Amino acid sequence: MSEKKGQRGSERGGAEAMRARIVRGTAAALALVALVAASCDSASPGYRTFTAKKGCGHYSFEYPADFKKSGLFAYDNHTQGAVYHPRLQDERVRASIGVYVYDTSEGPPNAEAKKAAELGRNSQLGYELLEQRSMAIGGVEADYRVYKYDHPGGSEVPIPPHTEIERQVFLVVDGDLWQITMQADELTYELYVESFDHVLETFRILE
Repeated sequence: MSEKKGQRGSERGGAEAMRARIVRGTAAALALVALVAASCDSASPGYRTFTAKKGCGHYSFEYPADFKKSGLFAYDNHTQGAVYHPRLQDERVRASIGVYVYDTSEGPPNAEAKKAAELGRNSQLGYELLEQRSMAIGGVEADYRVYKYDHPGGSEVPIPPHTEIERQVFLVVDGDLWQITMQADELTYELYVESFDHVLETFRILE
């Protein structure tokens, strides 16, 4: 009888030891997964990395961690990547960042595509060019401008009429027109200046 009790005790001890090893192994595996996940995005503190590797343009940039990623969308003649700052109680506290890459082999030439993009803004009521200069983006010369215009508001997503300030950057990469836009309500634009600067500073053209 005592031998059987000893055997059962030994079996229970072995099972408990096995469970302990499984628990330790699972905890170690979860810790490793967390470490790998954290290391996947090597963005600057307070930022995340947006990477686009499909369609006619490959690029990456860092955007504020409290922004939401809309995604990367492919259309007939261009791709669009976008992130935005979610609307808060004050609906005017909002900003968005978008990158458009126009495939000129499938659409209008660069000059026409750029003209159409510009017309979409400078035809708005209250349009005013605030700044225009040349700069380098990802090692490529670009046309940089800042302007404001009167936004009429929206009905599907309630947005009151307001004045919008937008940065618009044009550059040509491998023959295709790229457009970077960053915009926010005039009343809150200063809140995003540092973030918008960071987007341009970290913008990279990928293979």
